[in-house]
Amino acid sequence: MEWKHDKSYWSVQDSEYTKTDKFIERICDIIQDVLNATVNKMIGDRERDVKVRIDPYDTWSMDHTLAFIIHPMLVQLRDTNHGFFHPDAEDVPHIGKGDETDFGHSDTNAQDRYNWVMDELVWTFEQLKNDNDYDLFYAEVSGWDKDALDAHNQRIQNGLRLFGRYYRSLWD
Repeated sequence: MEWKHDKSYWSVQDSEYTKTDKFIERICDIIQDVLNATVNKMIGDRERDVKVRIDPYDTWSMDHTLAFIIHPMLVQLRDTNHGFFHPDAEDVPHIGKGDETDFGHSDTNAQDRYNWVMDELVWTFEQLKNDNDYDLFYAEVSGWDKDALDAHNQRIQNGLRLFGRYYRSLWD
């Protein structure tokens, strides 16, 4: 209910409220007070029960181990999509910056850039889960396709760069 006190969001003047508006607002305030005193307090006081077990072999190839944890989390975050962070246009130059929105907070291409970044992150960690990705670039007859392997590795490096850059924005 705090949004109603934000003058930049709620533009109705107090003088324009009808008796019904005031009654409904009061009922909402009472409901919010009850929720704050009961359900919200119970939920807010609970701590996450996180248990992590690390075996010695988990750190032998820690980047590989972490990929098995990070990849499904990124997939879930991408597919749930309750909101999105706003990637910088220089990180996604092929989409670029669009027109400014009504609120001036972003641009019309922000979600397209977010979708592209999330797809790159998912792809990157999917590749890192694969122990044999070098096999994709080797043929018995012709040997290594060094250009394709280099392009593959550059894309992974860019995905890791994006992961680091937007790490603190990965939440739902």
